[in-house]
Amino acid sequence: MSKPLPGALADTKIRTRKRNIVVQKDPESFLEALEHLFVGDSLEEVFKNLDSATDIDYKTYHEFFFDRFISGSIGVCFGRVDKRKTPRSPSIFADSLSKVDVWISILERFMRKRPYMRIGIGEVIGRAMLTIDNIPQYLDHVMSICSHLANLDILKYEKTTEFFLLKLLRINHLVVSGEALSILSKFTNLYAALSSQQKAWEYLVAGEVVDKLFDFCPEHCNDVLKLLEDSYGMQWFVELYRTNQTKNNIATWEQKIIQFMQKDPEGEEETLEALHEDALRQVKQCKEECSMSTEESVMFMWRCIVSLSKTMSKDIVGALKKWGPCLYTLIGDDLVMQGKLLFTVQTTCYNNPNIINSFRPIVVQLYDLEILEADVIIAWANGNSGPGRSLFGEQLAEFVTWLEADDGED
Repeated sequence: MSKPLPGALADTKIRTRKRNIVVQKDPESFLEALEHLFVGDSLEEVFKNLDSATDIDYKTYHEFFFDRFISGSIGVCFGRVDKRKTPRSPSIFADSLSKVDVWISILERFMRKRPYMRIGIGEVIGRAMLTIDNIPQYLDHVMSICSHLANLDILKYEKTTEFFLLKLLRINHLVVSGEALSILSKFTNLYAALSSQQKAWEYLVAGEVVDKLFDFCPEHCNDVLKLLEDSYGMQWFVELYRTNQTKNNIATWEQKIIQFMQKDPEGEEETLEALHEDALRQVKQCKEECSMSTEESVMFMWRCIVSLSKTMSKDIVGALKKWGPCLYTLIGDDLVMQGKLLFTVQTTCYNNPNIINSFRPIVVQLYDLEILEADVIIAWANGNSGPGRSLFGEQLAEFVTWLEADDGED
């Protein structure tokens, strides 16, 4: 027998046994305590009754709680029924869906008092998930419970993927039929409402649900997206999916162009200007495929130059000198775009300790390549915004003074 665990009340302890031993000497006291949850008694009274059930080991403790509190109306748990063969177990399923929030609130407070029960609840929640095929009438209840537990960080994405979403998607092949999409949408929409759409999206991505969903039906990807958007109220999911796909496509293009930029002119027929034209052709293709704006394509080219210097372990100024003309072609005489590029350079240098002292030579190189005009640099120097403003202002002070003097002579 292990050491007693502290009870929920002060100066109380719970006797526990080894996890592989199931002891149910006095389950009725446990049931009676749970029933108090439904008649308005305080949690303190409930905990007092639970603490008195000293011969229920903690493994059985949380399983009993889950079975009686949540799974009771699925079947006759532990064979306990009344004279009319009706399960005696109180259950969320036995009540209206509107009360789920109340019971989950009680469950949350209960687990705050019993931290070790969080793991147990996470383990046995799979039972409710696995009953979806057999009890479709309880689908909304199960979805609501699961979304609440996920929001409380009790139901981990691994459990959701293993017991719930992928079971339906993989074993029953219900993706195109819509049943799995219905279950997916109920769960994620509820989760998004409880937390945020971004958090619900990250939950599905972490569990590989998004990838698996379209792995099972790659030829029907657009059809599935349209169904989710039109019939299941998941416009937000479709938007995030397409945004994520665009980011992935841009990242793929970025790696492709960086690899191309590692080339040097070969032979007399290939010149650096020809390489610039090829690189710009690829940037234009990426812009069209990924629906990028002019600003996004400029920042895309800048990221490629920065990444190239890291990949080749070269000085960023050298990489800029070689590929800066591509930036010039993309920006032209747009002073607003020049200002945005200068701010991006500032942010990049601030976030990368290896080039934080290279801000001045980068700006000078951009000026020499006629990518940045003097007025843009002077306007930046007279402003008061952006990360590392004082540090970079000191680096550029002498150059700005020279620009202002040269501008005055003109």
